[in-house]
Amino acid sequence: MTPLVRQLVPLTRNAERYHWFDIGEMSNDFTTIDGSDPIASRLAFPQCAFAYTEDGDPGVLLMTQHNETSIHVSGLASHRGQWFEVRPITIIYDAAAGYSGEGKGVTSEQLRVALVNVAYCARLLDQGASAFAIDAQRCHINTARAKKGKGPLKFTWHTVTIAPRPDPNEQKGGTHASPRLHDRRGHWRNYASGKKGWVKECKVGSPSKGIVFKDYKIKEKP
Repeated sequence: MTPLVRQLVPLTRNAERYHWFDIGEMSNDFTTIDGSDPIASRLAFPQCAFAYTEDGDPGVLLMTQHNETSIHVSGLASHRGQWFEVRPITIIYDAAAGYSGEGKGVTSEQLRVALVNVAYCARLLDQGASAFAIDAQRCHINTARAKKGKGPLKFTWHTVTIAPRPDPNEQKGGTHASPRLHDRRGHWRNYASGKKGWVKECKVGSPSKGIVFKDYKIKEKP
């Protein structure tokens, strides 16, 4: 687990429900959103946590995919050591009307910022990433906290680096041996026809060979 994710996991309620991504310093070169661009409404997994820093201050964006056209965004941010909650918003995509936002006191500016953040994270993952999926550790302190209705403090995790996808024209190799059970992230696939299709997340592999939990660290194309 990266130091940034390690710092933010204990501060996040139900942290073990999310696939965690360390996206490092938030870029000022934000993504431009086209109202007809559906890539901004797709996540690699149903629940993703994006740990980041902005001018050195850490934060985390929590995103939950409700369906193919709806994403809920919340999170935590900090500034000079002070923490505050990111105002929750649900982003809704409509092929005819574009994007809209739902939530208490949602403004057009909040929708724009949330949408840019979702698109930014989605495009980073489409290039390739490495991820953390965490699980609450079975230990006395977590058991005691659970009896009090509190969340866990200790977790186990596995880290996998996912490089940018190779050119589809390159020769493929490898075997098809059954791997350990793990989550395969949702991703965009380019077809020979030139069309682009979304491949949903799924579980693959055999549980008899073990189970892999993952977290992700972004590795951009050179």
